[in-house]
Amino acid sequence: MRTALSATISTAWALKSLKRYEQAASEFKKASTWTMDSSMPCTNCGMTYAEWYEESHASEQKQQARDYLQKFVATGGGKDGSRLVSCGLRAISSMP
Repeated sequence: MRTALSATISTAWALKSLKRYEQAASEFKKASTWTMDSSMPCTNCGMTYAEWYEESHASEQKQQARDYLQKFVATGGGKDGSRLVSCGLRAISSMP
C-alpha cells in the first residue's frame, strides 16, 4: 500500500506541474483515502485547486481550494503541525 500511495502522490505532483489540475486533484484525493494522516494530500489538493483558481478564476475552484485548505487547518496540520497550518491560513486569506 505504501508503494501505491507514493506512486499516487508522485503522479499527482507530476500532473500539477503540467497544469493538469483536475487530474492532479483527483490523485491527491485518492491518496488522502489511503493514509491515516490525510493532512498532506488534503493540503496539496487545496493548493492544487488554489493554483487552478489563479489561472481560471472560476468560483468552483476557489471554493474547492477553500474547502480543502480549511479541512487541513481544522485537522491541525497533521504531524507537521502549526507551521503548515499558518501556510494554509495564508493561502485561504490571499484568495479574493
